[in-house]
Amino acid sequence: MARKISLLVVVLVAIVSLSLILVACGGVEAPTTTADATTKAPTTTPTPEVTTTTPATNPATPDSSTTPNSSAATTPKAPVTQAPVTYRGENEKWIEEVLYEEGQWVTPHEEYTLTAGKGVDGVEYDYIWYFSFKAEGGHFGTTAEDHPTHPAAPGIQLVTEPVALYIKDAADEDADYTKYNITYWTTAKWYQIWCVADGFVPVADTEYDLYLVFKTPVDTELEDGTVIYNGSNYPGQYHYIWNLGEYWTYKAPQKSESKYLSQVQFDQIVGDGWWLLENEPTTLAADGSIQVKFKSDGDPFDNSTDTKGVAFTLFESLYINGEEYEIEEGSYLPEQWYILNLKVKDFTPKAGETYEILFTLTSNDSTGTYCKYDSYYVLAADVSLPEAAE
Repeated sequence: MARKISLLVVVLVAIVSLSLILVACGGVEAPTTTADATTKAPTTTPTPEVTTTTPATNPATPDSSTTPNSSAATTPKAPVTQAPVTYRGENEKWIEEVLYEEGQWVTPHEEYTLTAGKGVDGVEYDYIWYFSFKAEGGHFGTTAEDHPTHPAAPGIQLVTEPVALYIKDAADEDADYTKYNITYWTTAKWYQIWCVADGFVPVADTEYDLYLVFKTPVDTELEDGTVIYNGSNYPGQYHYIWNLGEYWTYKAPQKSESKYLSQVQFDQIVGDGWWLLENEPTTLAADGSIQVKFKSDGDPFDNSTDTKGVAFTLFESLYINGEEYEIEEGSYLPEQWYILNLKVKDFTPKAGETYEILFTLTSNDSTGTYCKYDSYYVLAADVSLPEAAE
């Protein structure tokens, strides 16, 4: 029995020794089992190799090293919204967005006039506009002596492309400009324009704002490269005559009627003559001398030469307060381009009296060069002796 126990001890010692040897050599120790729980040996998970990558900088995220603190940060401003430009119509829009941007402003000279008259085309018009402009701005020059169609001519005379006359009633703040096509157009000298705005009928004592728009010709380039100057210093551009916002008022012309003659008698005397309107009040002297200074509205005479057109007229008839008179022989004398002198025969005016003077003239221009009309007349009302003579 004692031998069996000894043998068992030896076996157990051998087994323990062998186990220790195996553990020392890297073996796995067997799990220990108890009656209550089984404890597994811990499992070791290998650590993977880690590669460190620096992330790209987001341009929308400021660097913290350069970001100012909150107290110094600038608050972004709200966007400024401009109110849209509103126009009263398409014509006003065109004037402000196209004409102002691309056009050349031509300064007016004399006051605009609007009268009935006959054009160089021989047509009688109810309303012919007259415009003139200053030399300031240097818009036009004179063509060369060898110009093929207009030798040594002022540049305005080569303008043949009117655009329109834009007109609006100044009192109507909500109105757009009305565009009137130009149906008659002619120029003279270096600064004069006559035209007809088709369909425009003025209202007496009404204020108007208006633009006369035309386009200048371009220079002509020949095949050999030669450039022919056509009189415009701004070729091929819009030009406009505008009085810088100062309104023009239409004044209806005096009525062509007599206080002392019936309309039938009056019409028989003046016929289809052109009315020479007074530029200054007609004067009457104690010896019966009369002097008239008339306007050049409508260009009734050609004054381009040293001999003025009015010199080609002859006296025809005279009526004072409806009674016919004669003039002294040789007393009818045209002077300069706008003055008429004559002396009434056997007539002595009285102080304190007023007189209506009507006289007619006929053209003596057989060529039709100097006188636009075949006949003319002067009608001057309420003419009296000057105070000194009274």
